[in-house]
Amino acid sequence: MPLSTQAKILRVLQERSFERVGGEEKISVDVRVICATNRNLEEAVQKGTFRMDLFYRINTIGIEISSLRERKSDIAELARHFLARANRSGKQDAQAISEAAMEVLRRHSWPGNVRELQNAIERAVIICNEETIQPAHLPPAVLRVSPQPGGDKTGQSLIDAVEQMERSMILSTLERCGWTKAHAARALGITERILSYKMQNLGIERPRLEN
Repeated sequence: MPLSTQAKILRVLQERSFERVGGEEKISVDVRVICATNRNLEEAVQKGTFRMDLFYRINTIGIEISSLRERKSDIAELARHFLARANRSGKQDAQAISEAAMEVLRRHSWPGNVRELQNAIERAVIICNEETIQPAHLPPAVLRVSPQPGGDKTGQSLIDAVEQMERSMILSTLERCGWTKAHAARALGITERILSYKMQNLGIERPRLEN
């Protein structure tokens, strides 16, 4: 907002009235103003790009919302919310997000914040032809992990890690269900067809009984 517009906004907030362009009559207003920004307004005031008097007028009560990377516990709930919103038309196949895909979402740094997460879910819903969103349905940028200081130095990619975790989950569930695919698929929240497909891709076979 240019400084000239800031002056006009300040005058409206102080006098609670304004005049239409070309008009002479003052119009009174009674409004509640809620402002949001992703910029540091205190720094903008120091640089002279934001009026100090307007800053103190609108900064009566400030609420700081941390970036998504700093509140990982919100990711699952937000992802399910965006999935439900994308499914309102009833034309999509995806109805849930697999734990493997959710783990990928939790590990991403989300430089684009909540909007990036919304975009990732909407994209996954479009290309997913299954009942459950899998890691492969997520954007490539989400599947890539930037190296973190003091982080994992094994060189293992996120995709490999997710496949390893998925394989472990499927194996343990199959063993718990006595290798009955129908029961295991139900426990995993996927269809038997998807389970068979994943078993083939991950090289999972039922161990042969020794004589």
